[in-house]
Amino acid sequence: MNNAKPFGYSLLDFDYYMRFIDIFCETGEVPPADIDLDSDEPFKQYEDPLLNYIRGHASNPLLRLQILSSNICREAYRNVMGQFIFEILKFEQFERSAHLSQWEQAEKMKDWSLQKRKANGNALLTRLEQELEDDGFKKGEYKNLGDDANWERLTNDVQKSLRNRSEKKLTEQIKLKSRPIDMKYQNDVEVLRSISEYYKMSEEEIGDAMRIYNGGWTAKEARQAVLLYKSAHKDPVIDEILSFMGRSTNEFGKRKLNLSKDGEIIVNHSSGSDIVGITIGKQLHSIMPAEMALFSDSQLEAIFLKKYLTGNLQVFNHQSKMGHSPQQIGSTSAISKGPMIICVDTSDSMSWYMDDIHDLISHLAFLAEKMKKKCLLISFSVNIVIVDLTEERRKQRANSYGRCQKGLSLPELCGGTDVTELLSEVNNLLNSSRNYTNADVLLISDFRIPQPSADTLSMIENNQKRGVWYLGLNMYGDIPEWCSIFNKIWKL
Repeated sequence: MNNAKPFGYSLLDFDYYMRFIDIFCETGEVPPADIDLDSDEPFKQYEDPLLNYIRGHASNPLLRLQILSSNICREAYRNVMGQFIFEILKFEQFERSAHLSQWEQAEKMKDWSLQKRKANGNALLTRLEQELEDDGFKKGEYKNLGDDANWERLTNDVQKSLRNRSEKKLTEQIKLKSRPIDMKYQNDVEVLRSISEYYKMSEEEIGDAMRIYNGGWTAKEARQAVLLYKSAHKDPVIDEILSFMGRSTNEFGKRKLNLSKDGEIIVNHSSGSDIVGITIGKQLHSIMPAEMALFSDSQLEAIFLKKYLTGNLQVFNHQSKMGHSPQQIGSTSAISKGPMIICVDTSDSMSWYMDDIHDLISHLAFLAEKMKKKCLLISFSVNIVIVDLTEERRKQRANSYGRCQKGLSLPELCGGTDVTELLSEVNNLLNSSRNYTNADVLLISDFRIPQPSADTLSMIENNQKRGVWYLGLNMYGDIPEWCSIFNKIWKL
């Protein structure tokens, strides 16, 4: 987070504003000013012209309806706003660099001696008025430069004028760059709809393809993202792996998640429907189908908008919003959705399969983000390297708007394979925190590896009793007999 504010204000980093956009796209609601973005970082801690514009633009009720009713509109808006935010932050960074020396000179003025003030003060005032007159500086307001209080007021006013200049330029740039936003948004919507129609893909599939791509895109890049998505889903094994790795509280029948303590399962969860009735409100994410039908009819749209603005839409009432504790409504603990741990064999024999593996990892990293799960990539051969894919996707997203490298990078291939060391490292992770309860461990390899020791296999069984799932993807040949200990193993 960018907390340095040498000009008295500072825009925050790209990820901060994009998480605001993400919240809006997921809920259709403009986050309140005091919402916690991180544990200690609420929105709008101080005057922020960029955030003010974003909040104002997102307050359009028609836009909010489009965002909630269409995955295509959601991803088009995310793309346009991401590009806008990136351009504004790039401009502010340039302005900050351009005027930093002037600000530093104003700081040094505070240390001028009385003799230096008398010798150079008048010339300084003339120069400052020439440079800063349009920013509110008037040299006639400063008479006795030998007076310490008057000199301090001068240096403070110089910095205030510099700040006014920077804020004015930033405001003008936001106004200039925001003019084509609505047009760009509509163009991107049309691009994605034409792609959806051409490739006969649903809006949900198009939305997922663009989120997996993870960043700013052009029309050409959108088509490439969709083709990669379709290619990855040609093999039903990929869809099945995504289903298993994306397990949640009430999916896959008996495969319910559990909460464990000290190695023992202590709670089994089974959450049914959260809907308990119908009420009146304006929560667009809970709207009843009959109300949405009004909006889809051009002759009845005005009635819908009036009901929305007055808070008289019929919406589903959710038990989780009624003030009961989570245990009372049967929902799961925050640790019930365990993290994903993707272990990739990067030995030389795996070189033929890396493109397919890369696509699968990109899908899994997106799925983890979508489900708010932690996602780790562990590459293993001679050495072991652990990468936080959640953080990598965040960095990748910001870089993509600057036309930097796109896509998650995999470690280089090298040497042989030591699966015993890998499984030991995974075990250390699983025991390092309760947050790893119910983790899904996926081992991707050609399984041309020695059989692990009996102690290692026993360690796997103990972790499985705690709710951990061990899954495997075999890229070549027969599945070794010792892999029968896995909960599930596929062959690609």
